[in-house]
Amino acid sequence: MADVFENLEKDALAHRAIALKLEKHEFFDQAVDECEKSLQLSDSEVSSLDTLTVLARVYFFKKKSTKKAYATVTRALEHRPQEGNDQLTRDVALLIREALIIKGDCERELGMYDEAIASYEEARTICPSEIIHGGVLNAIADCFDEKGGACQLINTLEKWSFWERMAWLIYDSDSEPIVLFQKAVRLSGRESLLVETYTEMIDYLDRSRSSGWPRFQLACAYLFLLDDPKQAKSLFHQILESDSNIDPGTGEEDLTVLFEARLFLAEIAYEEFRTCADPNRKLELLEECKRLQKWEEIGSLRDTNGFESYASVILAIMTRTMGPMQDLQTLLDKTFQACMDALTDTEGWNDSGYLRLLSNVLACVGGLEREAAIAYSAQFSIIDPEVEHEPVSEPEAEESEEDSDSEDEDTDQSKGAGVGGGEGDKEDQDLAQDGMDKENEDGDINGVNQDLNDLDHGDAAADDVDDDHAEDCSDGNGNDQSQSAEMLDEDIAPYTIIQCDGECDQPCVSNWNDGPMYGCIMCSNVDLCQGCYEKRQGYNQTGKVEHWRSYCGMNHRYIKGPITGWKGIKDGVMTIGEEKIRFGDWLKELEEKKWSLAWEGFWTRDNALQDVIV
Repeated sequence: MADVFENLEKDALAHRAIALKLEKHEFFDQAVDECEKSLQLSDSEVSSLDTLTVLARVYFFKKKSTKKAYATVTRALEHRPQEGNDQLTRDVALLIREALIIKGDCERELGMYDEAIASYEEARTICPSEIIHGGVLNAIADCFDEKGGACQLINTLEKWSFWERMAWLIYDSDSEPIVLFQKAVRLSGRESLLVETYTEMIDYLDRSRSSGWPRFQLACAYLFLLDDPKQAKSLFHQILESDSNIDPGTGEEDLTVLFEARLFLAEIAYEEFRTCADPNRKLELLEECKRLQKWEEIGSLRDTNGFESYASVILAIMTRTMGPMQDLQTLLDKTFQACMDALTDTEGWNDSGYLRLLSNVLACVGGLEREAAIAYSAQFSIIDPEVEHEPVSEPEAEESEEDSDSEDEDTDQSKGAGVGGGEGDKEDQDLAQDGMDKENEDGDINGVNQDLNDLDHGDAAADDVDDDHAEDCSDGNGNDQSQSAEMLDEDIAPYTIIQCDGECDQPCVSNWNDGPMYGCIMCSNVDLCQGCYEKRQGYNQTGKVEHWRSYCGMNHRYIKGPITGWKGIKDGVMTIGEEKIRFGDWLKELEEKKWSLAWEGFWTRDNALQDVIV
């Protein structure tokens, strides 16, 4: 291969460079050959260290030979310069860090968690001026979690600098760091570390008007972890009233944080409303939720339809208690129409969210329980094959691919992050590094992301990474739903997933083959698998949640999906049992007939008085 480059000196560096290029283009066997040639020509310990690290990475990531990778990287580290050696420059230290990361990845893969933690921790400390990649920090936390060492994790986190804790928490890994942090502080009784860390992040990020995300996470911790809805409410209001909600990655305002803060405020108000016996306080809480509907007062949300939201359903449930009932119908009519407009337009990629909202709206009227279950059951389906289901335009997709290609060219420590690494969020990683550099200069820390188109369970407090009760995702009788469910011939919508928001580790699901789910009518966006639903019902009986965090609420109401007999939607035709109907026709009948009939029943229903026969 080296002969292709006539003017290239055939030394160890040349063969190593060729190996890197071959690795990038997935010519792995040839990359191994070039590494071997480089080793034969190595004229220094550092050169051998470098080449063996590349070879170990090829084995681990590309050839999936963990034991061979482990032996190779162990051999590589035998060539590392010792502390005090003139060769131990910053660049060499970063090279040793990469080797240690690969070693930790191998050890983690082999179940050697204590050894992996030691390797990752040495990698973290070997070059203190450079913050290690957030994926590696997450791998350390993950190892502690996998071995059940919550207290040990907290002891380690306390040794990390603030900048390292921030780099870990903003690492993009499906919110896993946030959940691990919450779980560890709760199980170890060290909740003060969480409050201290997020408060410090808020103070620092306020300077760049990007403190909305840590403020949101702290609010969620107060709500679901620390059982302090009053403090959570204050923080959510700060988000809505602040101009510090910039997403560092885009430079734009993070609408996800604004939408979610508004929804949680509605939930907090409703939970107090449910348990309050003072009618005057109930009216105050009703007015609070009405104010949340005034989107024009919430900055960037002013152009959004306030009725395309679960907050309007929560307001409707409260209005049903306090009246006037005309307001209830007006409110639900507007939300119902928003759903119908969205489900009959030319864009299908956002139908799932509107079907979920529609199911809750239908459940609030009475007489439309079957229709509510159908709408919830259809959330995974392509209900109209004639409309567009791709949310990203081709130019944008091509641009993303180009960005991905350019990232592949990197050969820095992020490539060595291994199982614990991944790409992460470069802007956020740079944010932590820039902050630490500023601290080093000044010696003073103070010097230094929803609407219905994005209903994919972004809030961290609703996720968990426990793996101690997979049986909870059974059907309640010990039967594994993923094995026993009938495979359906149906058209599944792309990019449509939900996840159990309870305490299990069930992965995201995109169809009903993994068993039933229960959508909460009283929460803004919560689903529970069969096992977690039954646990939640048990907590309702005892009055005490046994899990390390709370989820859903006491005596909430649910819609179960799929409806009995559900066989999916194929080519726009819905099948339930032996009944077949075009989903578009079902929607039309719902809008033109069933909705108005349900309201006729609502207004003529006489259930205020009961016989008194004692």
